Amino acid sequence: MIRSLTVVVGLVLGLAAAPGSALQWPDRDVAKHARAWFEAFNAGESAMRAVYQEHYSPEALAQRPIEARLGGYRDMKSQQGSLTPVSIPEVDEGEIQVAARNASGEMITLVFECEPASPHRIRGIRIMMGEGGPGGSGGGAGGAMMPAGPPLDDPAAVEAMQAILTQAAAADSFSGAVLLARDGKLLLRQAWNRAERRFAVANQPETRFNLGSLNKLFTKLAIAQLAQAGKLTLDDPLTRWIPDWPGASASKITIAMLASHRAGIGDIFGPAFDAADRSKLRHNRDFIALFRDQPLWFEPGTSERYSNGSYVLLGEIIARASGEDYYDYLRKHVWEPAGMNATGYFASDDPTPDLAMGYTRGDDRKGPLRENVFSRPARGSAAGGGYSTVDDLLRFDQTLNGDKLCAAEWTAWVIGGPPPAQPRAAAAASAAGRREAPSVGFAGGAAGISADYSREGPLTLIVLGNFDPPFTQAVAGRLRAVMRRMKG
Repeated sequence: MIRSLTVVVGLVLGLAAAPGSALQWPDRDVAKHARAWFEAFNAGESAMRAVYQEHYSPEALAQRPIEARLGGYRDMKSQQGSLTPVSIPEVDEGEIQVAARNASGEMITLVFECEPASPHRIRGIRIMMGEGGPGGSGGGAGGAMMPAGPPLDDPAAVEAMQAILTQAAAADSFSGAVLLARDGKLLLRQAWNRAERRFAVANQPETRFNLGSLNKLFTKLAIAQLAQAGKLTLDDPLTRWIPDWPGASASKITIAMLASHRAGIGDIFGPAFDAADRSKLRHNRDFIALFRDQPLWFEPGTSERYSNGSYVLLGEIIARASGEDYYDYLRKHVWEPAGMNATGYFASDDPTPDLAMGYTRGDDRKGPLRENVFSRPARGSAAGGGYSTVDDLLRFDQTLNGDKLCAAEWTAWVIGGPPPAQPRAAAAASAAGRREAPSVGFAGGAAGISADYSREGPLTLIVLGNFDPPFTQAVAGRLRAVMRRMKG
């Protein structure tokens, strides 16, 4: 709700775009933040990352990190296409409503709720379908969209999803496997298109797909287990475990900063990776040389930027704190307890059965499908690259959310809640709220690799694909829109 209608009356007049003209934005902080948001939404993911960093309040980012918000952005982008601001129905110092037209010509209204005091950065966004009317609490491109259409029972939802997937597979814009479950019980488990195109091998529900960065969940869970066991703490400096890490700020980097991408550590991808003999990247520690000598992106703890290098270091810390090889630790303490017998880090030259080949159309997403063998390392790292199946990920979902892999407060932290170092009552309240209505989303992707795992209340949706992320995520976004219409 707008808190000062007397302010609004004189401003709304003239704040609709005339035909063929651009919207006139008022000279207010909230309008500057909203305008930057719309420009970034249409520009792409890197621009949205910058908006989250520059235009969102620190409290908002602490509650929902940038990577989780980017997952919501991909979801919303796949549903809406582009968004063109048309009018500003209401505005005051702490809130602004913007009516916008999507790529299909439909109208939606976004309500930007901002800080009450200057600089009035964004705290959250509510979405309303049409140019006004009741809307639900969400996070805009970092939260849930209002479901479009009437509620669906389970059979109708499954039928709608199958139609979406069959059409996308026929157009060669989706290849993979999909699982939908309610309270762990299967509603949909099916595969489309091919796992190996050279020999026309079909995808199956049992096919193992590269998860990309979805593997970071396993790495973060391992950190949680070791912290719960007292073998490390989130406040441990990096230098406790890797004493020779270079740089004057190394001692300021903590495990918590590495896990939340706030350490300033560089990435494994870049010129060093491009020039590397990727056939020799066979163990997590082999990736360290790719970023060890890079300068920090920022002083530890002062900003946030997605870093695969940070998770490679977490993998090394796991090995040193546990006394076990990183891959062995995951197998013994994560995958086997969850019953994930098909999951693992398989080398590209190992004859592993039921493994999907990745196919990419190149950077412009318009070329012919080509195998992604030359863009991948020989084996994945703690930042990503392991393989799994839709069945194994459902087992992980049920075991993790049943707090069987670590205590409830640590489970809450793994999926994006507050760190257990906060007062135990707050952490317990967060965990209890998560069990009542858990809503989480994680994704991973690279050339020819795409994985998407989301949970809405009792519903779990897993979408694994062997095409480029934009194709798979576009389909996953449509499936999530159907899931949000499901009853109960």
